[in-house]
Amino acid sequence: ATAEAATISNHPNFRFFMTERSTSPTPLFDFSSSGSCDSSYVNKSLSACNRWLTAAEAAGDYVEAFSAVCYMTVRDIAKLHTGDRPIALIQSAWGGTRVEAWMAAADIAAAGAPVTGNVPHGSGPNEQSVLYNAMVAPWDPFSIRAMLWYQGEANANELTNHNQSISYYANAYQAMIAGWRERKGVGDFAVLTVQLPPSVNSSMAASNPITGRPEIRIAEMEAAAHPGGATHVSGTAVTLDLGGSSAWGVDHPPNKNEIARRLALQALYVAYALQTWTYSGPVLETAEVSAGTIVLKFAGWSAGGGLALRDVKAANIDGSRNDCVQCCAKAPPFELSADGGKTWRRVSRAATDVAGVTVKLALAPSALVAEAERAAADAALDRLDGTGAAGDGM
Repeated sequence: ATAEAATISNHPNFRFFMTERSTSPTPLFDFSSSGSCDSSYVNKSLSACNRWLTAAEAAGDYVEAFSAVCYMTVRDIAKLHTGDRPIALIQSAWGGTRVEAWMAAADIAAAGAPVTGNVPHGSGPNEQSVLYNAMVAPWDPFSIRAMLWYQGEANANELTNHNQSISYYANAYQAMIAGWRERKGVGDFAVLTVQLPPSVNSSMAASNPITGRPEIRIAEMEAAAHPGGATHVSGTAVTLDLGGSSAWGVDHPPNKNEIARRLALQALYVAYALQTWTYSGPVLETAEVSAGTIVLKFAGWSAGGGLALRDVKAANIDGSRNDCVQCCAKAPPFELSADGGKTWRRVSRAATDVAGVTVKLALAPSALVAEAERAAADAALDRLDGTGAAGDGM
């Protein structure tokens, strides 16, 4: 982290704003001064929050306390496209909070079923709308080019207790996006979502605990632009193949560089309308059943010269490894459900054929293995050219 933070000297035109953590029962016009700040480093006698800092002022401890994914994503955008142009980075974040806390009351009402009238009770920063009111509403008059959203664990934990459906989070999140865009009045600024990473170590990939993460990942993908979708000018960076444990555990994989790279490629496409780089991993185009086989065809532009299976390997922050246990040979990344997603069965490697842009999955019962919820990945579908990891965005 220290080495990455030191690269701030290469970007003197970056500006930083860390929003103070605060709650409010009603929308605020200006920021509260009674909350807490993630950093007081620039001047020990002053809060580093709720004010703009230059790159020189932010160097050192401040930028290390700032969102690593935000900083490194913008850094990659600058490397690939914007160069020395000034870019402002705004952090408005509170760890362990639910999406409903970031939604205006009007957004919750507009979300419809199954959200409206069914929001679980929360307290403190997890009360509905209190973070939007204090940490987002003051930014409503401010024009932005894009927003990054890295959230979902708290809703996943709640989902396991309240049996919320995928549509609950999908509707809530997209209603929040629509509301934020409407109140800014600057059109559809780009929305870039980090899909939840693995929530367990690789050795627990086939374990029984239900985490709620797969449902949130599917809901987050619903916010990516796709035919028939409700949200456009948006993208999702897949991180399920980026395991490993940081100082904050497996919910926070240490490979922030790769998360940022995927977000930056998405941003260049959806926010800057550039098609210089392949911004996404393999994107499914069609799925057909023929003669006892499911045939999956992926879009040629996203396939990078062809597809291949890749073992998922990762490092932990302490230098130990978090590599796949079964890997491609025993656990290719395809599962099938015959009951609407209630239970899933793994397709064996012998029944998986990858060639060009096509994947064929044999449906013979002997080729399927009963499987519990997948909280980590042993293998990924990747591009042969190696220019992007599995599913940078779909």
